[in-house]
Amino acid sequence: MGAMRRSENHVSATTRRAVLRTAAGLSAVPLLAGTTAAAAPGEDEILRQMADAFGQQLRSPIMHTPAEQGLDYEDVTFQAIDGVPIEGWFIPARGSDRLIIANHPMGFNRSGLPGHLEPWTSIWSSSGNDIEVDLVPDYKILHDAGYNVLAYDLRNSGLSGAANGGIASSGIFESRDVLGSLRYARERRDTKGMRIGLFSRCLGCSSTFHAMSREPRAFEGVRCLVGPQPVTMEVIMARRLVMAGVPADRIDELERLVVLRTGIPFAARQPREWAKGGAGSDVPVPGARRHAHASERRAGDVRQHPGRRQEAPMGTRHEPPLRRLPGVPAAAAADAGVVRVPHELNRC
Repeated sequence: MGAMRRSENHVSATTRRAVLRTAAGLSAVPLLAGTTAAAAPGEDEILRQMADAFGQQLRSPIMHTPAEQGLDYEDVTFQAIDGVPIEGWFIPARGSDRLIIANHPMGFNRSGLPGHLEPWTSIWSSSGNDIEVDLVPDYKILHDAGYNVLAYDLRNSGLSGAANGGIASSGIFESRDVLGSLRYARERRDTKGMRIGLFSRCLGCSSTFHAMSREPRAFEGVRCLVGPQPVTMEVIMARRLVMAGVPADRIDELERLVVLRTGIPFAARQPREWAKGGAGSDVPVPGARRHAHASERRAGDVRQHPGRRQEAPMGTRHEPPLRRLPGVPAAAAADAGVVRVPHELNRC
């Protein structure tokens, strides 16, 4: 994240607008309408625009394909368990019986994020992520390591179907897409016998945790889950309020406005609680934290600044590795460098 003044008593108009763009993260509603370079929105307007962002999301376009990495692939369509059409790619690895199912962070799609283009540059600039993110090289790495890959767009993202009025549910409705991807992989003729691993990032990880809590039997036989950076919405939004110069104690008012737009309170958006629902264990992987951070820096999700503390996007921050928490098997998986292995310690 770029340098910024952290005073709660004085936040520049420019900073307020930048923070709003990131916190609004992907609202299809025009942001800061009617404001000028000399005028920053007041507290009530900031709260309204943050809440509006939960009510409608902006799609990112598919900017890359596996062909750019020399990979054969198939455009695929399957249904989430509630019937929403989900679009994706199947990238075969000849002779392999291993499959990685991959989804993506909030605001992204299976190909990445065009952070170098407007309006995404303005949306993501305050977190230092105003650069292009290309996820396709990750699929190349997996393919070359002997994995088939199924990568897909979550609902209201990429080319997948619109659903639930376009609201952001922090993984609740998106969990239906995760379950649909597992069902598709198990029913598809050339993948139904494969060993499955999951690569679920950010919103995709929260969605996977919710799916585990909802339908744990659907994850029987899944060998592993790598889940970078699931986030708790109340925590992240409280931090964004402070960065925008709004007292943190107004989080309750923000929640009220979010509920009016989505019907889902922050208390219901709890990936740490959802993670308790799936049988499994945490396996700290030597170097996982380092390698995950390197991958995210390359992808543009996290930037490393020489001589400065590393920061994560959207106002979150990296904490020291967490101790294993009894009963919370996947807490802060990415930050602790943890791979979640359901049921048995089998390698994918």
